Amino acid sequence: MKKFFLFPGLLLLLLFTGCVTDGQFQNNSGFAGKKQFNHLGIWLWRLDETIFDSYSELAQELGNTGIHRLYIKIGDELTVPQIWEEACSESVAAVFAKRKIDLIGWFSFHSADNYNLPDIAEKLINNNYKGLVCDLDAEFSGKEDALGKLLENIRSVRESFHNAGNDQFKFYLKFSGKKGDYSFQGKKYSDVLDGFLPEFYFDKWPSVNLPDFENELDRLTQYYSDLNFDIPFYPVLSYEKISGDKLSVEQIDYFFKKCGDYCSIWRIPGEYTHELWGILSSADWTMKFSD
Repeated sequence: MKKFFLFPGLLLLLLFTGCVTDGQFQNNSGFAGKKQFNHLGIWLWRLDETIFDSYSELAQELGNTGIHRLYIKIGDELTVPQIWEEACSESVAAVFAKRKIDLIGWFSFHSADNYNLPDIAEKLINNNYKGLVCDLDAEFSGKEDALGKLLENIRSVRESFHNAGNDQFKFYLKFSGKKGDYSFQGKKYSDVLDGFLPEFYFDKWPSVNLPDFENELDRLTQYYSDLNFDIPFYPVLSYEKISGDKLSVEQIDYFFKKCGDYCSIWRIPGEYTHELWGILSSADWTMKFSD
């Protein structure tokens, strides 16, 4: 998937409150109820491209590992059909619910004129998914008007949910977290989103020296902290490199500690990457976080 980037001079101006406090990002999820598990998450692209043969097998492994949040891809604007019915079905949600795993659906948007947005959100909420991530592709790069239009569409869906008495379903925005050339004047949309998910794809960025991972992470999280945003942000760390330097279990745990509850890992490894899953599953997924 093509990615786009953020520049300090062309900042996202979605004023979020997520910031580093004592080494962690602020937790402001809005989820109600007693906190039985943390909310560290992992991402699923396609089940048939993983080492798992069924959703039941995946749910069992995630539960045994201590992972209780899964971001599952439920569609793409460029595929036919756009909505992947099985991935966002009630039966799949029930499989993960048995293991006490919350599902957040994610959909790849390529334009602001996706009129399936209400259908996508309604399907997810009816099938007990906890939220929707709008994953933005390169077509939104530098297109402030297009992104603003998409967010107005999200606002409309959110208002309809509110009028129906449902304020628990969450909306998130995800795109590249690297400093680059993306701009968005978004202060007026701070009431639309429950979180911003910047991609910290260190193992894909040639400028990042993985052995110096901790310092690289510290610099980037400080950059976001200095923006003083009004909505929390929950970084997504890429972990799918199968050759050369790889992040260690200790470095993954450092990411969890630094970025706090609700951060996540991209993604569940593919068919030929058992080694990566061995490392990922050894991380401290049951880490405790302060409220």
